[in-house]
Amino acid sequence: CLIENMVLYFDYVNFNEHGRRHHFTLVLGVLVTMFRRTISRMLIMAVSIGFAIVRPDLGKNKKHIINFGLVYFCLGLTQQILIDLAKVHTNISDHWRTLLAIPVAAADSGCYWFIFISLYHLITMLRVRQQLVKLAVYKTFTKVLIFSLVCATVFSCYHLYLTSTNQVIQSWRIWWFLDEGIWNILFSVIFFAICFLFRPSQSAKRYAYSQLSTDMDDEFGLEDEGAIEMDDVGEQDEPLFTLGDDDIEPVVDKKTAKID
Repeated sequence: CLIENMVLYFDYVNFNEHGRRHHFTLVLGVLVTMFRRTISRMLIMAVSIGFAIVRPDLGKNKKHIINFGLVYFCLGLTQQILIDLAKVHTNISDHWRTLLAIPVAAADSGCYWFIFISLYHLITMLRVRQQLVKLAVYKTFTKVLIFSLVCATVFSCYHLYLTSTNQVIQSWRIWWFLDEGIWNILFSVIFFAICFLFRPSQSAKRYAYSQLSTDMDDEFGLEDEGAIEMDDVGEQDEPLFTLGDDDIEPVVDKKTAKID
């Protein structure tokens, strides 16, 4: 965010002094902005499948998350460049912005669908295994995402309404908030929620990398090859070997004179 704001600051300073936007700072600012948005969505998708809390790696979901990141970055980059150019060149129609907003909105919808489906499966398994600490954490995280989804839906509909009715100029005082402000606020809310809920603590050491059973992973499609059940380590009542095992005398059969 710091690098993004620095680039945008110099871009707007140059625009304010010379009345035109430099192509280098314009493209660099858009690239940094879309990189931050893409990484934030990929981070939430990784958290929703239990990465770093329930499972130590992404497993087969790694390919899905990377593919989504590439598609969303390309779509969002095209839309954001058109939005920035439309602020300078008035001959660019607002209908193009509305048209490009559809695939970006579809990508965001797919992202939220993946997140909530993954959270539903994860919460179901945690409830069955009675892992109450992690269950409470992920329930709170789900509530934060639902709040952000409702806010994003409301502001997106209002944004599309202003664009389709050509009320952009009349609503210039709040246009910056609809274009960038609301998304930065929602990103900050989710980011700080992740930092707070999954912060390092003494209780976190007791359930870090706690794995789900293999049969339940297969049932819900969250199998993880090579997973180790860490909860069962240290729960055996009796040791496998004792110090006196080497002193046990062998049993000798007198008829065959063989040692069993």
